[in-house]
This record gives sequence, C-alpha cells and structure tokens, in this order.
Amino acid sequence: MKRDDTKLLIEMMQTLLNGGSFSVKALEKRYGTPERTIRSKIKNNIQPLFPKIIDYDPSTERWVAKEDLREKTILSAKELISLQMMKNHVSNFSDEIVQDANKLLNKFQQGVFAKEIIRKIRKEELDIEHQEMMILLLNAIRQKKKVSCLYNNRHLAKLK
Repeated sequence: MKRDDTKLLIEMMQTLLNGGSFSVKALEKRYGTPERTIRSKIKNNIQPLFPKIIDYDPSTERWVAKEDLREKTILSAKELISLQMMKNHVSNFSDEIVQDANKLLNKFQQGVFAKEIIRKIRKEELDIEHQEMMILLLNAIRQKKKVSCLYNNRHLAKLK
C-alpha cells in the first residue's frame, strides 16, 4: 500500500475517532485518489473495524460513526488501521498460519475493543472531589496538555 493511501486511511479513522465525519468527494480532491478507490479502502479497512457503528449517511453524503468510538477502543487511529491491514493481508501466508493468525488478531481485537485490560484493574468508588479531578485529568489528556501528579508529597512521572 502506498504511503499516501496509509495516510488517507489514518486521517479517515482519526476523523471518526474524534467524532467527526468525512466526505469521499473532499478526500478525492485533497489526495487526488479516485472516489472508487477511497470507497474501496473504507469498505476493506475502516468499516470492518466497527461494522455496526461506522456508516454512510446518504443525506449528508458523509461517513460517520453513529456512536462515540473513543468508548469502544483504547487504540489510536494508526493502530486500528495497522490491525485491520494485518487482518486483510494474513491470507497471503500458508493455510496453517492463516487460521492461527486470524484467531490471534480477532482475540486481540475483541480484547482491546472490550477493554479487558481496563476491566481487570481494581475499581474504586470516587467521591465528588475525585470525580472533578478525574474530569480535569481526562480533559487535559484529550487536549494533549502535560499532566503531573503529586502523591504523598512526591512528584510522579509527568504524562505527555
């Protein structure tokens, strides 16, 4: 796959992850990629990730996510596209490897999408004060601001 094609896929996925939508015609103009090719890439690389959520809205002629994708995955747009591309190209190997690779990729995808990693972490109840701090922390992370934590009068590692 060409570099621009990968860049295009990542841009489309990032737009959907951010709650936006995109038009195939606008992408065709920006990248110079034929509309048919873009639609094929969406069908093969974007839509299979969230088949019930990512959909084409004919009234606006835009691709949208019907739900918040950030709640469905902990992966970045680049990681999601990489995972789907691996699933698409695993059939290039021998039959023995194809079955195992598909099982592994599906298991990984389901585990990440179900947030099993996060669910296994011990949960604690948050009072109102802690909820406000969590909201501030989440907003800082979403806005990609630096965050530092002070615990028992010690600075913990700064988050970027």
